[in-house]
Amino acid sequence: MANFGFSIGDIILISRYAYSVYKSCKHAGEEFKSIAADVRPMLKLMSGRSRI
Repeated sequence: MANFGFSIGDIILISRYAYSVYKSCKHAGEEFKSIAADVRPMLKLMSGRSRI
């Protein structure tokens, strides 16, 4: 198998970090709500990838 420089563990770690950022920003002011909106799709993408 080809080595891409990252593993499933890295993807899971990024997913957890993205979720943590999303939760932290979810109840914040409007400025941070836009960040949460940007992070949400990445979280969904990474969560789906970690189940492979």
